[in-house]
Amino acid sequence: MRKNINLFIFILVILCSISSVYGLETLNIQQGEHKELSFEINNTYNEELRYSIYSIGWYPWIFFSYSQILIQPGESKNISVFLQPSVIIEEGEYYIKLIAKSRKDEIEKYLKIIVSDLKKPEVKEFVCDGKNLGLVVESEEEFGLFLDIYKENRLIKRIEENISIGENSFTFPLDSEYGDYVAEASFLKGVVVVDRINKSYSIQYFEGDKQESNIVESRSDWNYYLVSGSRIVFDNRGSITENKKYSVLVDKSQDSFFKATDYKDKLVEGDSYKYIWEFVLLPNQKYVISHSYNYSLFLIICLAITFFIILLSLSLRREVKVKKFLVRRINKLEDGKEVGVCIEVINKTKHELNNVLVEDYIQPIFKLNKEFSGIRPDKIMKIGAKNKLVWKVSRFEPRETRVFSYKITPRIGLMETYSFSLAKVRYKIKDLVKMVFSNQITI
Repeated sequence: MRKNINLFIFILVILCSISSVYGLETLNIQQGEHKELSFEINNTYNEELRYSIYSIGWYPWIFFSYSQILIQPGESKNISVFLQPSVIIEEGEYYIKLIAKSRKDEIEKYLKIIVSDLKKPEVKEFVCDGKNLGLVVESEEEFGLFLDIYKENRLIKRIEENISIGENSFTFPLDSEYGDYVAEASFLKGVVVVDRINKSYSIQYFEGDKQESNIVESRSDWNYYLVSGSRIVFDNRGSITENKKYSVLVDKSQDSFFKATDYKDKLVEGDSYKYIWEFVLLPNQKYVISHSYNYSLFLIICLAITFFIILLSLSLRREVKVKKFLVRRINKLEDGKEVGVCIEVINKTKHELNNVLVEDYIQPIFKLNKEFSGIRPDKIMKIGAKNKLVWKVSRFEPRETRVFSYKITPRIGLMETYSFSLAKVRYKIKDLVKMVFSNQITI
């Protein structure tokens, strides 16, 4: 009898495994691409049921057309599932489980999503002959190109070009002034930088007959309780251009306290590090080098660790975590350039959340795009000059994560720092109503 039972269990496991593999839907998608698929929900019961739709795991690039839906007895509905992996999503295979859950049943859909890498342009040549900068690029797709020229960490020139399919060859004339330069080529897909390379080059001065240096060096030192340092000024008082080399030896045990900028090399010499500066001085030109020892670093590190521990403990105590972030990283608000905003809500408890309200405000300088690729807000209200978005979720499962998103367009461009409003989540747990706010986004 026991042998028959074991055989029955073995056959049942095999059938379940075959069924699971057979029901796996495979999709191929490239970074930055957009795809849509359907999730069928069928109510086989004799009463209407409300289904909550979500996925297992944290996948902010997966969106649903509805987070909840009411289905009548015997009715079947298809929910749209949107896949939008950005260029920062790692390539590979992702096994996703979609769930539609009611108080009577749970419907599952299994996905195998293969995210492939965006084919970046291949730089075959990036050279400089002192007068021109040459760039040869082979590409299987179209890209935008920014070529930025820097001198002494200052942007002095920007060239914009387009990369077409096939081989692209460019020649750019260089600045004829003496000095060290860096050329940075950035390749863009839309507004997203997919690759960036640098090329350093120098335009050398011409030396005349050897003679005594006319560079005068002056030095000032300071020494306080925890901080000490030096400032050295080099002044070319002659009539010809000269180059200069300056170095400082720092013991390895003191290197973590040593601070210096604009040095060219850092070499190892026994138990010390050698910091080297090399520069060119035109007639009547000055160059300043500053370096210091800062022993207050221990205090700063201790305070930072204490602060981090406090923040971590406060974060771990939270029942619900609310994270607000931008779909794409931006450095400033540009007039007419659309901005995607996401609000991630995580139930970190082992208990169910009820009557969940997710609220966010849109300031008057933005225009709301009322076409939503993800879950549409249940309410869009006008509060004074602001727009208020409200999502209502009747139930959050334990450990469940959901992402709510919308798109806004700045009515004006801003060069200064801007801080977005905080998102607010109100929920009920164990007959207690609680509230939590999101983090602050500042650009």
